[in-house]
Amino acid sequence: MEIIFNTKEYARKLLLIHSMFERPGLLPDGMKRMPALIGKDFYTEAKIYRRMFLNQARISSAEAMLDPVKNPSVSELLYMLKIPMLAESDKFFDVMINEMTSIIGSVGTDLERWIKQLFESVLPEKVIVVLSDSGSVATDALGSSFNYTDPLIICCFFSSEDPKQAAKEAVPIFIHELIRIVMSRQHAMSFDTEEALINYFAPYGIMAEKLGLVEKASVDEYAKHNILANPRSEAVTKALLPYIKSLYENIENESVWSALKSFDY
Repeated sequence: MEIIFNTKEYARKLLLIHSMFERPGLLPDGMKRMPALIGKDFYTEAKIYRRMFLNQARISSAEAMLDPVKNPSVSELLYMLKIPMLAESDKFFDVMINEMTSIIGSVGTDLERWIKQLFESVLPEKVIVVLSDSGSVATDALGSSFNYTDPLIICCFFSSEDPKQAAKEAVPIFIHELIRIVMSRQHAMSFDTEEALINYFAPYGIMAEKLGLVEKASVDEYAKHNILANPRSEAVTKALLPYIKSLYENIENESVWSALKSFDY
């Protein structure tokens, strides 16, 4: 899997806006999680979202979406926005990218194995990873993704002010979004169900544990953590719990889909 990192201001602003507006039901949460985007520029941000994302036919590929030259009406508005963020040439990103590359490289073989074992799928050939600091924009770390044909786009927003710690924060988020893309290509489900299921694996869950990115915990502990992190998923997280426990007990021989064969998602 080839990973291309992108720290361009255009891409970071665009994907921050997408993360806030992407699902109407999540907008209040998005507003709470990204307070720096609320204010006099909110109308402009909404206009950018409408122009870029509500007409999906105009986006032919991942590269086209991230190319300001191909989206002049959007890029003009984006560059007007005064969103506090690191300069795209900041050395912070060099250190962070090196650390992320090292971590992902060290778990790459196991990541590929677990994606195949658990999700009966393979890793994409190419992924564009947009990195953006969220400390001055959002209240926590988060991610988003775009399920185009390869290359895919995954955006990781980190909150740490230390680049190596930011990398450790971003890699599990990267894996969370990677799982989302793999799953969405196989089964359709509601966003809340999808999010609750993925959270059992990453950023704090079974996949992160198997890759050595978090300390081992019980499935019950993963469920409690994920309900605290995303209270709106409490009901479906609890409904999934016995299925995930059963999967965990036979994890070397069972896939997610076989474990969930009787689950109504």
